Amino acid sequence: MTRAEFIEHWLSNEDGRSNLDYLEEGIGEHEAQYASECGLYGDAGPGQGLRLREMRATLANVKRQLRRLGAIA
Repeated sequence: MTRAEFIEHWLSNEDGRSNLDYLEEGIGEHEAQYASECGLYGDAGPGQGLRLREMRATLANVKRQLRRLGAIA
């Protein structure tokens, strides 16, 4: 993927929202579900913590790359 394609993929707006926005929203939803299940049942479903950690790592990597490319501050 070229620099321009990467930036466009993560920052182009469709309906006023970018893929970066959707990723951040997805993380928030997963965090809420994880916390809710831990609060209600003492634990979350299998793999939920791992998926949440992977999503956070993806977000950190994408933001790091976008900063390196000068697309975000």
